[in-house]
This record gives sequence, C-alpha cells and structure tokens, in this order.
Amino acid sequence: PELSISAPSLARELRRGHIASLIFRPEDAGFRLSPFQAMSSTISGPGSGSPEHEAQLITQILLSRQRGDQRAWVIVNAALLMYAAGLASSLAQATPLAQNTLDSGKAGAFLTALVKGRTPQSASPVPPEPAVMPA
Repeated sequence: PELSISAPSLARELRRGHIASLIFRPEDAGFRLSPFQAMSSTISGPGSGSPEHEAQLITQILLSRQRGDQRAWVIVNAALLMYAAGLASSLAQATPLAQNTLDSGKAGAFLTALVKGRTPQSASPVPPEPAVMPA
C-alpha cells in the first residue's frame, strides 16, 4: 500500500484474524495535507521524471539531503510499513522512528551498502504481524 500526503488513504488491516477498515491522513503522522503537485519533481526539462531522475531524488531523500513534501511522503509510507510490521502501535508512534531512520543516516548507509554490493546491516528482525492491505 501507499499513503498519500494529499488526501486520506483507505486501507484494510488484518490483526489476529480480524479485518478492519482504516483511514490514514497525513495529519495522523504530524504532516500537513499537501497538494498532489507537491509530489512531482521541482526540476523540469530534459530528464525530469525519468527513472534516472527519480533514482537521484530517492537517493537524496535516503541520504537526508532532501526536505519538503517528497521527504514527508517517504516518512509517512515508511511509518506505515513500521506500523504494519508491528514495530509501533500507531502511525503517529511510527513516524518518529521513520524520521530517525533518515536523520540518523541509517537509511543512507543501507542504500550505500546495497549500491556497493554489500549486505546491509539490519538492526532487528521484522515481526510478521499485523498486516495492512490496500483498500
């Protein structure tokens, strides 16, 4: 699933054999509602929107060199995955964990290890429950 920072996102959560409908809002993670255009690249011209350009953008975010709405989108979605993995009891609780992963350099170090063909060091195993599915 992917959460939006420009509108509420619907999801289904499977927890202990029960499926519940959820609505996630950017405000749930401490972010403001942003226009969908905020997700588009601020760079226009040749190459913008290309896979190479998008890879450069995500690299800048993971290396904590990019701020703004695109970074907020990454944090909200990383927080969702942390919540789904059971590492936090809510999206609001998972958000600082996701922010710290970027700010501490852990995300950048993980990416750098992958790019260099090394096995990234993981802090802890991820538990399998609960699961959050797109609505």
